[in-house]
Amino acid sequence: MDKAYLQRPTARAAQLRAATKSQTPSGRRDDESNCRSETTDELNKFKWENTYKMDPDNLLSENLVQSTMRQAIKELIAGEDEDFLETEGRGHLCAKLTDDIKHRIKTEYANTRYRFIIHVTIVQDFATFSIGSRCLWNDNTDNHMTVSIPFGDSYIVSTCYAVYFE
Repeated sequence: MDKAYLQRPTARAAQLRAATKSQTPSGRRDDESNCRSETTDELNKFKWENTYKMDPDNLLSENLVQSTMRQAIKELIAGEDEDFLETEGRGHLCAKLTDDIKHRIKTEYANTRYRFIIHVTIVQDFATFSIGSRCLWNDNTDNHMTVSIPFGDSYIVSTCYAVYFE
């Protein structure tokens, strides 16, 4: 199959080009001054043709994802004392860790069709705690990784679900 064919933009991109040509400098169309028009930013977001690819080229490396998660957590809590969780707030720290881990993993696997779901929980030591999850996925391509790191009187538990988007 021709690669140029696979990378052809859809008809929507052509419609957006035609719509922006008839716009005034203020961004409005000549014929519809009160209607919201598409911007040139939408032209940059092409929708590519389907490749009908059902399996990834390379499977996800569990060790690489786990080391990325471990490194992100350790860098954020490095040099902090145990009071850090109380002053920073556990919820805020979980959100910060989730965003950081997701960003790092996405940059590592930028050109793949994997979708990543990150879940971070902070649990106090000696607390009774159970984490359970259910997913409907393909056992051949999808995976999950979990990292648990002790910090003071707590544990930071991070789970990454990697789902291949067909």
